[in-house]
Amino acid sequence: MYSVWIKIDNSLPWIELEENFQTRAEARAAMKGRRSTFKAKIVKVSK
Repeated sequence: MYSVWIKIDNSLPWIELEENFQTRAEARAAMKGRRSTFKAKIVKVSK
C-alpha cells in the first residue's frame, strides 16, 4: 500500500491524504494532475 503526503506551504507540516494506492505508479498517476499546485511525496505504508 502507498500513501500520498502533500506539502501546501513551508509553514505547515506534511499532510497525509486518506486515500491509499496499491502501487507507487498508481499513486503517482493520481497525483500527476494536482502536483502543479503543491508538492507531493509518495511513501510506502507498512502492513
